[in-house]
Amino acid sequence: ENYTLSLDSRNLSSLPRQIGDLTNLRSLSATHCKLNTIPAEIGNLPYLELVDLKDNLLTTIPDSIILNPFLQYLSLSSNPISAQEALRLNSLNSSMILPADFRISSETELNTAINISLNSVHFSGCLERKISSSFLKCR
Repeated sequence: ENYTLSLDSRNLSSLPRQIGDLTNLRSLSATHCKLNTIPAEIGNLPYLELVDLKDNLLTTIPDSIILNPFLQYLSLSSNPISAQEALRLNSLNSSMILPADFRISSETELNTAINISLNSVHFSGCLERKISSSFLKCR
């Protein structure tokens, strides 16, 4: 049996590494939690299809999450992820859409993002990213 774990709106700075022991976890939602780190062990969950981490304080995402072949949906909107980190994540999984709300720290960083990933960036204001899809429609 597969499970969903919802930790939305809890005052958490991190999730425990033991979350990686929840091998039947299919969906994880931890929005509005003030998370500043997430454990790499989440990426090793064999049935994990959806990870929603909107509106936290995340600046980086473990590679294992991006590389999880079962992951269908990852939302990182409203996190202070830099353009450089978004490009790094995109290089790990080129079918991932860069977030429209990543922070631009310099004009050079903006030019790099546009020059390298013009085909991957969706600037229409959508705040979520979808894996294995060309674009996610705004709701």
